[in-house]
Amino acid sequence: MNLKSEQLSELTDAALLREAGKGDRDAFRVLYRRLSKALYSAAFKFTGNAADADELMQETFLELWKQAPQYDASVSQPLTYASRIIRNRAIDRIRKKSRRGRIVDDSREDIVESTQSKPFAGAFESLRSSEAAQAVRQAFGVLTEDQRQVLQLAYFGGLSQSEIAAQESQALGTVKSRIRRGLERLRVELEGKL
Repeated sequence: MNLKSEQLSELTDAALLREAGKGDRDAFRVLYRRLSKALYSAAFKFTGNAADADELMQETFLELWKQAPQYDASVSQPLTYASRIIRNRAIDRIRKKSRRGRIVDDSREDIVESTQSKPFAGAFESLRSSEAAQAVRQAFGVLTEDQRQVLQLAYFGGLSQSEIAAQESQALGTVKSRIRRGLERLRVELEGKL
């Protein structure tokens, strides 16, 4: 049973989250309006930019919606509960970026080495490198145009998922799923070839 908006405005945050757990979208909207300023401020502090903060907010509220049926008011208040979600998501993002940076740093020497000409580079290495490039090109050819486009923008253009969504006028969720499906398809296509 969905409550009327005047009834919803009188409920506590905990009661709104319980109602959202029962599937009441209006209760969740009221809760969103109450919590979003404080959570956006926290998201911005963690990320340092508006686009990443928006992405973090979307992920947090989606998680809050999914977890609403299991919410226990005796454990924490909704703002505390949501703050914990946003903090954990932000830490995950920081770790992920740190991992990417380490991978780039670790492979920088290999990249520099492979781009410099070696007068006596072995024919076998050249052939292997050429075969790998060919395998990647073929695997990319199997992707849909949409998957190929977002992967090129993400990995060759260096754009974040939210920047791709803005540039391509697509929903962020659409961009994320195209990247995920494209990477899964590439993994399957390249398995055993590299």
